[in-house]
Amino acid sequence: MVSFRVEEMKQRSKIVELEGQGEMHRAAALRRRLDSPPVAELQNDIASLALELERCYGDLKRMPTRAELRGDNRYMLLTLFVPSLNH
Repeated sequence: MVSFRVEEMKQRSKIVELEGQGEMHRAAALRRRLDSPPVAELQNDIASLALELERCYGDLKRMPTRAELRGDNRYMLLTLFVPSLNH
């Protein structure tokens, strides 16, 4: 558990660094990844998956495209629906 906390602190430090460099999109993507539930939870609970999609893409009022998911490092959300993409 301690190593997880250290890694999280390193990632949060990286977010601050990215924001300081003006790379807000990359910082936001990293923040979303840190604040998201584990993939296993999303696979086992469709309500959690729906909440995660709403949290990340609710402002779109539509399902995000593959390009949007890839750009935000959230491609794994799509692979939950289309197993053939897991290669």
